[in-house]
Amino acid sequence: MQRSRATSDSSVDFLVLQKLRDKTHASRAMLIEQLNKELTEMVDECFTDISSLSSRNGRLESPSSDVLYTNRRFSTSKAGQNVLPSKQFVPRDSLLTELFRINHFQTIFHIFTAILVILFMDNILADLLGERGQVPINLRFDLFFYTFGNFLTSLGIWLSMMCSTFLIYPAFHSWASSDLPRSSKDYFMPGYYGCTINMYLFVSLGSWNIVFLCIFIGYLVAFIYSPVYHLLDNNLPPASSAIVLMEQARLLMKSYAFVRGNIPRVLQHHAANKEEKSVPCPAFHQFLYFLFAPTLVYRDSYPRTKEIQWKFVFSNFVIVLACVCCIYFVCVRYTLPVWGHFGQEPVSIRSIFLSIFAVMIPSTLMALASWFCLLHAWQNAFAEMLRFADRMFYKMPEINCSISASQCYLFLHQDWWNSGSYARYYRTWNIVVHDWLYEYIYKDLYESGWFKNRAIPMMAVFGVSAIVHEYILAVVFRFFFPVLLIMFGFFGGGLMFLPRWEGSRAWNVFLWASFSIGVGTQFSFYSMEWYSRINCPQYYQEWYLDMLVPRCLTCHLDRDWGNNSLFSINKAPVHSEL
Repeated sequence: MQRSRATSDSSVDFLVLQKLRDKTHASRAMLIEQLNKELTEMVDECFTDISSLSSRNGRLESPSSDVLYTNRRFSTSKAGQNVLPSKQFVPRDSLLTELFRINHFQTIFHIFTAILVILFMDNILADLLGERGQVPINLRFDLFFYTFGNFLTSLGIWLSMMCSTFLIYPAFHSWASSDLPRSSKDYFMPGYYGCTINMYLFVSLGSWNIVFLCIFIGYLVAFIYSPVYHLLDNNLPPASSAIVLMEQARLLMKSYAFVRGNIPRVLQHHAANKEEKSVPCPAFHQFLYFLFAPTLVYRDSYPRTKEIQWKFVFSNFVIVLACVCCIYFVCVRYTLPVWGHFGQEPVSIRSIFLSIFAVMIPSTLMALASWFCLLHAWQNAFAEMLRFADRMFYKMPEINCSISASQCYLFLHQDWWNSGSYARYYRTWNIVVHDWLYEYIYKDLYESGWFKNRAIPMMAVFGVSAIVHEYILAVVFRFFFPVLLIMFGFFGGGLMFLPRWEGSRAWNVFLWASFSIGVGTQFSFYSMEWYSRINCPQYYQEWYLDMLVPRCLTCHLDRDWGNNSLFSINKAPVHSEL
């Protein structure tokens, strides 16, 4: 009887506890549902306000002071043209500078520093304990000194380019201060001179404009030809040639930006029939600051910091030196030996594929180190010395609040390394060059009104970028091998039209995998052609055919290697030391 009563009491207790548990679960579910509803409404309201502000102001200023480009047509000129937003400069640090203030990201940086130290130790131990067994230790800087050779000649070419760039200012000042013919004010509305191919409007204003235009075009042609002539005449090595050519491209873009950015306001000044004696031309110190500022878009003034942190400058230059050493050791130890004997022995399609995959990871590491060296450390060092406050040299997210609030949040906080599409990667990995291409090519072509969609201006941007990159590589290596032009200009342009899956891990993995494959393939093909021209005789006697036709395709035509031709499949990859 007592046992039955105890069993009954325990059953009642169990039912009470079960009922209480069910009520607790129901209350928790209701609370979570209500909380989610409240948070969703709050976030949706927040992004609705952001959308209304961005559509009213034409640009967005986030709490972190990021002024972002938008894909909206937020204004229309009186001539009926669509006017795109312009570059906005605001004080902000680089993204990695902010992230390195967090201990976890500092640890990642320390890991890469440790990898660099291990690379040094690997080379030292290879000399002491390896097959070479040589004393003293040979860090094999002979290739380094070769690639950066003829320093004084390179410095002389750079100084001549800088001096010739200074001539832009007095020439433009003379044109701006001259008595230009007056015209109707309607011709000088914002956006009317947006398209540089509408130069007939500029020329129609007077013969002095024609003279200035011809002088400027002649200057650009001479600026392209003269450094290349002296570079080839003095036979500068690859790294020195690359420095000269990249500086040539930088100064060309700055010269064009200064002239292109100031012509409209000069014409507007003269069209207004003002009798004042002031010259509508920037001061020389503004032009001089622009030449050295880490931006390619001209403005009369930029946001400035209050003081220079020399410790920050020094640390960034140390990072530059460390990145150069890292790239050099990875290149010498893990990539060049794979292709060092190409052309001396028969190879096969199988060996080529295996060798390409063997250098993909080292090539990707060199590409990332180059990006970190040039677009973070180098740019931040000069920005700090010049007190240049806008340091967004990479990572330019866009806003699209037509999607849900959670997706919009992810869309606003995407970085180039988290990109889910090549369209976003191309727009965010190099903001310095992207700003120039957007401001003076894409924006000008689109605002001309000749193109109803943005595909043609976008492909024009890809074409110009691919041609300039291929031009630099052709002069550096002394041969034309359009691997980058094909992969970047054609395949890269096609990848722009793939669907965007922002926040998708699968697409981000695809981007990184394809990026590594592309970098490894490009490095391999250029290495094959470089060593083919060292190890193989010249096949075509005509210099232009020898430069245009890849020698790696003709390297095996005059060799008696039997069946071991380029297209055999029974050879292993060739690995050798330099």
